Amino acid sequence: MKLKLTTALLLLCQWLLAQNQTIEGKVTNKLTGETIPYANIYNKTLQKGTISNDDGYFRLEISGPKDSVLVSFLGYKSQYIPLSTSRRVYEVLLEESGLLLNEIVVTPKLSHYLYDRLSECRKQPSRVKKTAKAYYGLKTYRDDQQIELVESFYNLDLQGYDVAEMKLKLGRFALQPYADRFFVSMESSLAIAMLRLLDDNDQYPTSPLVLNKKQLK
Repeated sequence: MKLKLTTALLLLCQWLLAQNQTIEGKVTNKLTGETIPYANIYNKTLQKGTISNDDGYFRLEISGPKDSVLVSFLGYKSQYIPLSTSRRVYEVLLEESGLLLNEIVVTPKLSHYLYDRLSECRKQPSRVKKTAKAYYGLKTYRDDQQIELVESFYNLDLQGYDVAEMKLKLGRFALQPYADRFFVSMESSLAIAMLRLLDDNDQYPTSPLVLNKKQLK
């Protein structure tokens, strides 16, 4: 009787441990060694996920070493974590993909001609339909804590200076809980659609295209 009870308790303990397995680790740039905050870590087996914090650290629940855990981040190649029964801490090294571009700053020696160009754009507004690439980013903070992150690349349809249609190509979305709740911005697309570059918009910062040459200078 004691043997059966002991065996049952051991099986129960193993079952409880299996229900509460977690892994933790850090996501870093393979080339530079810099940590990657807000990377997506998703357990496809349990259909549960999380994001790395400001220091690239993450913690995720798993059911066992056979789980399929994928790490992804915009501008980097996605990577699966090779899980092991004897390992709980992992370092994930992500490689940059071709989508990640270095930032450049272009500064002209003379800027007076730019005022003339902007003035002409306002006098002769174009209605030509064109396509372009666009990047959209949104960060939301509450009490110095970032609680929302949205980054997206779009194929953009333009008519003149106005946005006709935005076709999502690639993006990422991350939330951090605040006071046991999540905050989500729901009006981003409406705000973009409302913007008219050649008109005064009380809801937006002043656009250079609505200023005359003297105001521009």
